Amino acid sequence: MEDSANANPTLQTLQRSADELTAIFESDAIGMAIVVDGKFARCNRKYERIYGYAPNALIGKSARVVFPSHEDFAERQAQALAVLSTGATYRQDHLITRADGSPLWLRVTGTALDSANVAAGTVWLVDDITQAREHDERMRRTFEAQQMIFDNAAVGILFATRRKVVRCNQAMGAIFGYTPEELVGQSTRVFYDNDEEYRSAGIEGYAPILAGNAYVHERQITHKNGARFWVRATGRQVPLGTPGEDIIWIFEDVTARRAAEQALHTAHAELQDRLADLQRTQTDLVQAEKLAALGALVAGIAHELNTPLGNTLVSASTLRDRFVGMQKDVTEGQLRRSSLEKFLTDGADIADLVFRSAHRAADLISSFKQVAVDQTSEQRRSFEVRAVVDDIVSTLRPSFRREPWVIETDIADGMVCDSYPGPLGQIVANLVNNAVAHAFAGRAHGTLQIVGRMEQERVVLTFTDDGKGIDAANLVRIFDPFFTTRLGQGGSGLGLSISRNIASGVLGGSLTVTSTPGQGARFRLCFPRTAPDTQLPQLPPLPTMQAK
Repeated sequence: MEDSANANPTLQTLQRSADELTAIFESDAIGMAIVVDGKFARCNRKYERIYGYAPNALIGKSARVVFPSHEDFAERQAQALAVLSTGATYRQDHLITRADGSPLWLRVTGTALDSANVAAGTVWLVDDITQAREHDERMRRTFEAQQMIFDNAAVGILFATRRKVVRCNQAMGAIFGYTPEELVGQSTRVFYDNDEEYRSAGIEGYAPILAGNAYVHERQITHKNGARFWVRATGRQVPLGTPGEDIIWIFEDVTARRAAEQALHTAHAELQDRLADLQRTQTDLVQAEKLAALGALVAGIAHELNTPLGNTLVSASTLRDRFVGMQKDVTEGQLRRSSLEKFLTDGADIADLVFRSAHRAADLISSFKQVAVDQTSEQRRSFEVRAVVDDIVSTLRPSFRREPWVIETDIADGMVCDSYPGPLGQIVANLVNNAVAHAFAGRAHGTLQIVGRMEQERVVLTFTDDGKGIDAANLVRIFDPFFTTRLGQGGSGLGLSISRNIASGVLGGSLTVTSTPGQGARFRLCFPRTAPDTQLPQLPPLPTMQAK
């Protein structure tokens, strides 16, 4: 009785252990199977589901069914036998075939119940690692792609920890003259010329990096051969790295760009100097053009004044002689009534001639004086367009009074402007002289019509001639500086260029031209009644030089 009582607790313990092992075996935590003599003796449901078989479908079947081929089964079996026969545990990843033919990666662990007789029984544990393998494969491919980018990047890439090179690419070595192997393990001090430069670069760069920002700067750095060159460096803390210790740096050699920038700066300075020279030359040319125009006006006025002043002089001389004769007759007592009446009649006629001649001279001088003041002072004032145009035409007319062409003006009254009469007069004079020199040259007749009208708040002056016209090839270049069809014949090629620049830069308007060869030309000057509220420049803007 005592032996039976003592045995019951043992049996109960064994039964409990057996129940626990069965519960573990049948759990879904991991696939488990027992193979005896190469055949499945027992499998849990997890194992069967992993391979895609129905419950108990594997019992009694050869372990070959869970391998994709006989060759693969034979190879794996030989590997497992070699390990299990030593008493060790077999661990390996297998690519197997499910019942439906789909592939599956498993992590397989095998243990022999008796290493001396492996065929007597082995226990196999399997875990589905397909997703883990796919994840690892994606990570591997990503790493390979990143490595390819890293190795083939055109910029230098360097990883540094505590200012020591941990890793760098080929471009980094090429920029600094080192191989990547030479740089790995080196302090970044090798890139600097001296300790102070190395220290100040660290102080300057690590403050923004520790704040979580990228540090971008350009500085001169030292090549392996000792030469100094310019690089653009961008530093940023490596994610998940130790703050302030793990930094990624990207370097670009910008020596060529910096040299180009310096060359551009030098060229710009030289261009500014040349521009200043051109502006000085332009000032001289514009002044010469003004003086030439004013000289022509002076010559014309002088010629025109010759007649009234000559008449005045002759009349005054005649009147003086008559007074001397009359005084003699009175002194000698020979004064007769007829002589007195003739003296009074002739004196009145002579005085009238003197008056008319002097009045004509005064009008000419007044017109010339206003034109001369306007063109030399270039002051802004209120003026009537008709008066300015008439003054200019009056001062120019004497210079071609005996020529076979005429100037007709039709300027509307009441066109009062707040602008610059001097520059306007210069344009009018240039356009009149241009017609005389080009449109009517060699012709027996010609008419230049100057018409002025208001269009809203803008003055429009048109200069229409019935001269030769302008060829299409010349029409596109007519406002170019120094372009003239009378080279060597007194034409400077600046008149129309200056006129257009005055129209746009001073008067705030425009000057355009249309023409048909053989049918004359038409210049159209358009400008606002009130000039732009800007300070008048000392000279017209520098003409744009166009390549032809």
